[in-house]
Amino acid sequence: MQPLTEGVKRSLMWMRDRVISGPPRKIDFVDSETIYIFLDGACTEPSPDLEWSGTSIGGVLVFPDGSVRECFGEILPQGVDAWLGMG
Repeated sequence: MQPLTEGVKRSLMWMRDRVISGPPRKIDFVDSETIYIFLDGACTEPSPDLEWSGTSIGGVLVFPDGSVRECFGEILPQGVDAWLGMG
């Protein structure tokens, strides 16, 4: 793993300061349609006998009529195996 560059550090510090000192945003949902977000994750111990093993996350954005608007899935880097208590 490589250390963060100065540019990345500056960006993270700016974001932190913005969250701490920036004004709150008002989000008005009075006239908005309800949406549903389903999230899931999976962790399996690494095994050469499995087609795939490790840590993954995914999610689906669904409208009230049941139609899927967006979805994603991602295999996380091996360092995240600490979630399993293996790290």
